[in-house]
Amino acid sequence: MQLQHRARQLPIDDQRRIAFFANSLNVFSNQLIGMPHYNVRFTPEEFKTATAMKFGLPITALQPFVGDRIRNNANCPQLTLDEHGYNLSTIGGSCGGHVQHLHNSICATISNSATQAGIKCLGGATDTSAKRVFSSAIPANIPINATNTAKVNSIVPDIVINATHSTGAELAGSQYIVDVKTLAAGLAYKRNNITFADAVARRATQVNTDYHNTAKQLDQRLHGTPVGTPGPFEQVLSEYGGPNNTVLGPVVGFFGEASEHMHQIRDLIATTQAKSHLELYRSTNAQAIGLHKQQLNRLWGHTFARGWVRLILDRLRDLVRPEPRDYHRRQGAPNPDQNEEFLYYHPNVKGGAFGGI
Repeated sequence: MQLQHRARQLPIDDQRRIAFFANSLNVFSNQLIGMPHYNVRFTPEEFKTATAMKFGLPITALQPFVGDRIRNNANCPQLTLDEHGYNLSTIGGSCGGHVQHLHNSICATISNSATQAGIKCLGGATDTSAKRVFSSAIPANIPINATNTAKVNSIVPDIVINATHSTGAELAGSQYIVDVKTLAAGLAYKRNNITFADAVARRATQVNTDYHNTAKQLDQRLHGTPVGTPGPFEQVLSEYGGPNNTVLGPVVGFFGEASEHMHQIRDLIATTQAKSHLELYRSTNAQAIGLHKQQLNRLWGHTFARGWVRLILDRLRDLVRPEPRDYHRRQGAPNPDQNEEFLYYHPNVKGGAFGGI
């Protein structure tokens, strides 16, 4: 309570306040300052950056370049680098696929954990089988244009989880469409709101609403379905999501926090893993579920944090930092000719740990 009181006294736009109300009660974000996970290894620079991001502190790696323009498409808003990396997370029209890498790492983590627990699922980072979910609703003679293509692509799920044979968890007994989202440090966080994890919660709710609205629009646009009458897309959607036809929108925010749907998916996997655990070890069901929840919390929490860190550091390298040959001209920037630590963690610079190969 004392920390919460102190956070409220900070200015509304203070990054420490924003980070506190975003992630301080989130079990995934709080894994960072604790036991590391052997499958998610941070470099020293990555861990230092992750810690700064969690607590809303300036990022050391960005300091020499604060105020520099972030390179992106000239038709998009032009931004400069800030000390917290927020503009790096929101910049549009940039090259490099950094957001896609982050998104794919989250999808792969969820699908791999579910598969290892014995839960059938489609999709993930490289599996495209989830794209077939709405194939039966797409007419063979669909007019090919940018609008139709964009609408159809917007309803393609990242993952489909089949929990029809699972028991004991909130999601058990149904199959679910899962659409993973990432939330950059934009306007969603810059509100006078003291509700914990409010930004990711609101974004997750929007995912379900958007899916159902898109299904209705596609039925009307491609099939001429009258308003108020379920068409082929809505009929497919009605086969998923349990009694409320809920599309799961697990959201991972900039501060490493995740929405309630991510917790529900974790609970489903942990409950399934506990059944196998009890066949081999003597413990209560609650103890087995708690054990596997904690293991998933660590793995997922570290994965989310490292994913955002790599997006920031990769965009610093690709969109802000000058070419390696120009480093010695920048006052306050690392000198690749003299700094051995810099060379080790930046092997693409000539003379680095791997000779730039």
